[in-house]
Amino acid sequence: GNTQGIGDFTFADRFIMTCYSMVVYCIRVVAPFHLSEVYAYPVKTNGYLPFLYYLSPVIILFGGYLICKLKVLKPEIIFGLGFFFIAIILTQLILLEDGYLANRYSYLPYIGLYFIIAKGYEFFLLRSHKMKMYLSAVIILMLIGFGFQSSQRSLVWKSTLSLFDHTVNASPDAAFAYNNRGIARYGGDDMEGAKSDYSMAILLNPKYSGAYYNRGIVFNQEKEYEKARLDYTKAIELNPSFASSYAARGLLEMEAMGNDTLALRDYNKAIELNARFGMAYYNRGILKLRMNDVTAACQDFWKVRNLGYSQADELIAHYCN
Repeated sequence: GNTQGIGDFTFADRFIMTCYSMVVYCIRVVAPFHLSEVYAYPVKTNGYLPFLYYLSPVIILFGGYLICKLKVLKPEIIFGLGFFFIAIILTQLILLEDGYLANRYSYLPYIGLYFIIAKGYEFFLLRSHKMKMYLSAVIILMLIGFGFQSSQRSLVWKSTLSLFDHTVNASPDAAFAYNNRGIARYGGDDMEGAKSDYSMAILLNPKYSGAYYNRGIVFNQEKEYEKARLDYTKAIELNPSFASSYAARGLLEMEAMGNDTLALRDYNKAIELNARFGMAYYNRGILKLRMNDVTAACQDFWKVRNLGYSQADELIAHYCN
């Protein structure tokens, strides 16, 4: 589905959050702390962000003042910071549910910061043999530390479940992490665990349509049909352009509720939103067969085949030749 709305942040909040992101990214280039796959957006208290966020513009201004006072390496530092800023700023302007402070956005921008580090190393290397030894020792120790940390981080992703177990522990306020762990648990037939995670995602972000949709799937599997319908309907209310929610509710109306009219309406809407939704065409064809409209059913079955799916082949052979 579409990206969920994230929090109630004003323009001023977003500016402060962007400044905070810049500072954190710059620190993590040499001190990678509190690493997670997803980071939770800050919680506002009485309309205010956490105190540390308001310090970030001050830190940036102070850093800019120090750069202006520099006598050496000023062009290199300005170029490196400019490269970093231009490469990362676009990732911070749009509030994506899994994008705030995301590590993956820093890979390319960090070239600019490492350019500054390399130029600084080169500058001191040419001026003092002793400084060269000290700096080289520090860099070697850092590389060993980074290598060890990378090897430990790679062990987190033994499976999707282990990955999002770690994410939930590292960022317990990130609704996206709970939703994804719920998907992993559902795939492992842990229905109670999946339902618990989806409910937690909804508690953290009441506008999270994807979590309602996913929880509806669990309720449907557990034959709690009324709860499933309520969740599908809520998902549609929050995200009216997500075709799968309509298709899922249509299937529920058709198979469990016996309401063919509502089912047909939902299938029509799903197909209107996604003209290549093969499963929606297939289920609508089944419904039309049940309504004794064989011609219309065959049109849907042929559409399924034309989209490259084989589910309807037997029905085409039986009803449509």
